[in-house]
Amino acid sequence: MIRSTVCAMVAAVALTAQFTSVGAQVLPAKGGPAPTTPAPDMPPSANPPSTELLHSSTVRLLQSDYDTQLLRLPPDARLGFGADIDRINALLRTILADKTLADEARKTGIASDPIVAARIAAETDRMLALAVMERNDANWGKEFDARPNMTEAARERWLAQPDRYKRPEEVKLTHILYTTAKHENAQALAQAARAKIVAGADMVALAKAESDEPTATDDGGQTDWSPGNKFEARLARAIAALKKVGDVSMPIKTQNGYYVMRLDGRRGGETRPFDQVKDEIIRDMRKNYVDEQRAKRMAAIRNDPSIVVNQPAVDKLLVRIDPELIKKSQENPRASPPGAAK
Repeated sequence: MIRSTVCAMVAAVALTAQFTSVGAQVLPAKGGPAPTTPAPDMPPSANPPSTELLHSSTVRLLQSDYDTQLLRLPPDARLGFGADIDRINALLRTILADKTLADEARKTGIASDPIVAARIAAETDRMLALAVMERNDANWGKEFDARPNMTEAARERWLAQPDRYKRPEEVKLTHILYTTAKHENAQALAQAARAKIVAGADMVALAKAESDEPTATDDGGQTDWSPGNKFEARLARAIAALKKVGDVSMPIKTQNGYYVMRLDGRRGGETRPFDQVKDEIIRDMRKNYVDEQRAKRMAAIRNDPSIVVNQPAVDKLLVRIDPELIKKSQENPRASPPGAAK
């Protein structure tokens, strides 16, 4: 009986998202405290943790419950959360549903069911593990911050890896597209267009007259400044091969058809001054240090010499399937699996 009730509770929890979209507002849209600028990690609480936000006949919802739920959101999602009363009310309704169903689980004995208790224990372990790693990350970050002469260390990295700190290279182009869907001789048309351009024809006018790009009649195939590597691989390679302003590519085959491209400008690519990238370099070094310490900690846990494996029991976890059954299922994928009801 308890197992069937567990299934019903799981189904009810699954409906929580629908619950949040209906019903009256839990809090008024006006009259609350004025919005405050949230901190990057966690918006400041408007009330003390013990403040009651609402209650029903069975449960109370406190400010601490709301704050705890916010911590489940990614840090960047927490920033503007409190600026929308609809989102606040939706979250409060979700918490109310969770607390009401959890109260029912305790009163009806579901919390004592071995399967449910095991799942609760597993989630507790997971949350405690996350909490420990967050604390460790913070401590490792403080260790890094206490290191002396980080400016000089950052300068050494800047000098050793100048390519890593270059300004993104940008290009301006004019291009013409002949699609294979529209032209059986798309490649020949592209070759003829290139010959005209090299001979001095106005490429913008030619693009307006012939290009299959939807915007060509307006922009003449001209692009604004953009990173050369934003284009698909074949086009990006062809753009990189255009060395001087005015160079015109050979026809470039793509999934859509054939392009002819002219380089109208190239800028960027120079190494940024150290003062502009110092903070970025130090942030990267800090992250690398924390990541390295975390990896060492996890390796120490996995390689703990005190670990004793009950190999026979572990081996029994492996599900062995008859290769012939796999072969038959591949030959007839619509067939019912062995043991299925017919």
